[in-house]
Amino acid sequence: MAQVLRSRIRTGVLRPGEPMPTQAVLADEFRVERGAIRQALKHLQEDGLLTAVTRGAPARVAAVPGVLPGTDGPLQTSAALGPRVLEAFGVPDVRIDALCLTAESLALAIAEPVQRIRSGLLALRSVRVRILLPAHDLDVEVSLREIPFTPPMKLYLLNGDEALFAYYTVTQRSESIGNSQVEMFDVLGSHSTLFSFARASGQVRDEAFVEQSQRWFDSLWSTIATDLTG
Repeated sequence: MAQVLRSRIRTGVLRPGEPMPTQAVLADEFRVERGAIRQALKHLQEDGLLTAVTRGAPARVAAVPGVLPGTDGPLQTSAALGPRVLEAFGVPDVRIDALCLTAESLALAIAEPVQRIRSGLLALRSVRVRILLPAHDLDVEVSLREIPFTPPMKLYLLNGDEALFAYYTVTQRSESIGNSQVEMFDVLGSHSTLFSFARASGQVRDEAFVEQSQRWFDSLWSTIATDLTG
């Protein structure tokens, strides 16, 4: 939670001088008690990202060095890119091309639109992102395929030696979309409990789980999964 708010501040979604959402609004968004919200705000204040953290009024986003709130001139990448990328996601077909040393700033900026897509606040037809990065003496391959079902769990396999597994927890919530209040089901992906199974644990059950999980993933990849197309 603190990390999400920190990202919103650093990418300019929450701009210097603006008030933070109230503790009640944040507690409802993250589905936690207000005590947890106060603790997160305290961490942000310790990082120098918030001012006026009190119980009586919303905290305010602190000014970032080199960034002048309310100006139309050039801003630091961390402050300028986030809001512009979020605005770019306001059309049905999004296209972003980037030339950069690393994709770190862009990844932070895209995090907020992605969260809004997942929560149903943004409805898009397509997203196209192309990134040009400098060449390195490193063999990198990223492949994406789609499967014809929605998985009820998440699975990460690391070097074939470890499996990280979690169930998506389904919750019902209400969301304002336009002028309507919509009841929807949502999954708590980032809050899911992640279990680790490692071959090196010495447990036969863990080793078998990693092996079977890898076989299952490979079978999906080579049979019913298909290449993503436009």
